Amino acid sequence: MVIATVITMALGIALLIDVLRVWLPSLITVYGAAGSTPAEQLGLFALACFAVALLGVPLARWVGPGRFATASVAGLAVARIFLQATHGGRPQLYLATAALICGLWWLVGLAVGGLPGRAAANAVLGGFALSALGHAVLGGVDLMWRTGWWVWLVLVLAGLAAVAATPRAPSGKVAAPAGFWFAVGPAVLLFGILGGATARVGAAAGVWAVAVLVGACVLGNRLSGVGRKRLRVPLAGLAALLLLGSVAVANEASGWLLVAGSAGVAVGLGLCLGAAARAARAAGVAGASRGGGGAADGDIRSSAPDAADAAGGTGVAGTGGSGAGSGVRRGLAAAGGLLVCVTLLFGYYASYDLDLGSGSGSATLVAVLLAALAVAVPALLGARAAVRARARVWPRVLNLDAVLAGGLALLFGLWALPAVTSAEPPGMLRLVSYNIRMGFDLDGRFSVDALAATIQSQNPDVVLLSEVDRGWFLNGGHDTLGLLAERLGMRYVFAPAADQVWGDAVLTRATIVSSRSVALPREGPTGAQALGVVLRVAGGRELAVVSTHFQPAGDSPAVRQATAAAELVRELSAGGRPVVLAGDLNIEPGAPAFAPLAAVGLTDALAPSRPVPTFPADVPTQQIDHVLVTAGLVAHGVVTPESRASDHRAVAVSLQVG
Repeated sequence: MVIATVITMALGIALLIDVLRVWLPSLITVYGAAGSTPAEQLGLFALACFAVALLGVPLARWVGPGRFATASVAGLAVARIFLQATHGGRPQLYLATAALICGLWWLVGLAVGGLPGRAAANAVLGGFALSALGHAVLGGVDLMWRTGWWVWLVLVLAGLAAVAATPRAPSGKVAAPAGFWFAVGPAVLLFGILGGATARVGAAAGVWAVAVLVGACVLGNRLSGVGRKRLRVPLAGLAALLLLGSVAVANEASGWLLVAGSAGVAVGLGLCLGAAARAARAAGVAGASRGGGGAADGDIRSSAPDAADAAGGTGVAGTGGSGAGSGVRRGLAAAGGLLVCVTLLFGYYASYDLDLGSGSGSATLVAVLLAALAVAVPALLGARAAVRARARVWPRVLNLDAVLAGGLALLFGLWALPAVTSAEPPGMLRLVSYNIRMGFDLDGRFSVDALAATIQSQNPDVVLLSEVDRGWFLNGGHDTLGLLAERLGMRYVFAPAADQVWGDAVLTRATIVSSRSVALPREGPTGAQALGVVLRVAGGRELAVVSTHFQPAGDSPAVRQATAAAELVRELSAGGRPVVLAGDLNIEPGAPAFAPLAAVGLTDALAPSRPVPTFPADVPTQQIDHVLVTAGLVAHGVVTPESRASDHRAVAVSLQVG
């Protein structure tokens, strides 16, 4: 029964994270309408959805925790299956919200019912490992954005397994304490932002990093279940593993430093949650000894379950809070942890819109909270301030499943590496500038294939992208740039604007000579930069392209940002090198911000073709996407292909070089 419990909870956690990867971007793109809904209203809606988890406590006591958990996980599975049939818009948002609430109720029901500590910890980390492995094997494109009969089969089988194996009655073993259940919510957040961010670490260090992170998630799962005999790991060391990852985020680490931090978080989550879950065992042993019962090493069974157990509560002698009251405390702790999760998540999100920095403080705060719980919960329950591991721990944790997990991620990553051509473009160069809205279309669906088709329809040699997402959990955790480069067969250069996962990019088939990024003065709600890339084109000539996305404050014209971008253009144009500056400038033709750009020799390549409206994509009325060129470039063939793959239309133009 314990094995079945671990399996169902791991599947349920993986399904819940899968739903979050749909619900979060739907909240921003559908309910939030990509910024048109006030941030406060967006946050209150999210908080209200998670606050509904509190209703799960009285409902679980009323119908019985086992029946309530079973009904909730069934609702999660059914809503997720129907979600697959939606095509974006409000139905996608509503079904994702329904699936999310069912998933939260399921967690609360399990907490009230009282899962054994070891099973609960192993199952939560198992769900994390399963989610990381699935995301890696699927190449960073979730099941929601896939088609085919196999997708439906996976969802149906996962739902049936989760429903069939959900425990209907308490096991009689020592339940994971309230502190563990409170930690689950923050753990999900920390896993999503960093510990399971396969797309983010893949973007930072390549496919080997993905294999390392998936292996670390599996290792964390294995370590969550160890807990006997002599080998001790100080809890200060567990806190250090979590804080290492948070420091990596706080300092906007890149490359293998980010990978090391992420892997440390994945392993640290397993150890910390395992420590919190097993804290009740020591208290159970002490309580049984005081009662004269004694106990051997292992889980402690209740000698006198009360009437509440028959209704689904877990009364365990010596746990420090048995019966109905204990179940209510665990349920409230689980709901409270989930509220902490959404509060910190939108604190992370608000740090961009409210100019509070990079958002790294939220990740650090979550890590500190989990580490504190790992230390405080065992201490409060009378456990030793150490994690007791099996004497032969390494043969158990470095086993075949970790090797297989890393191997599968590695093989898929090698297979999915983008094919890069080396052909030089002709003298006539086709350029596309596109704000891709983090990869989501007008209906809030992940649209990487539609974006690639829109771009490919213009047969471009150079592509300049704005609003590029490289693994932001709020947008589902996709490396949109890597996925587009794979589909287009282009090499790329990325420059972060807000933090390491959001910014602008240049993709090309030409030879990349050099690149540099210049931070623009902060004026609007997010950071901005200008990415200058020097290319070698036909005849050995050099051409510089600048990809940027101005972020004006309200109705102000972003003159300071334009001035800084103009200075980069001046430097790149030294020696007569032609320069193209393009992107979502968020200004209409003739705005004051064009003056500093014109002062360095840039002219409007789209002027002869006006009107060229680009926003919103379905019925464009504004021209806020621009292509500006210096002397030596002749522009023609302007096209804004009709597409709903983003909230902007792409701008394509042919440039005669020389």
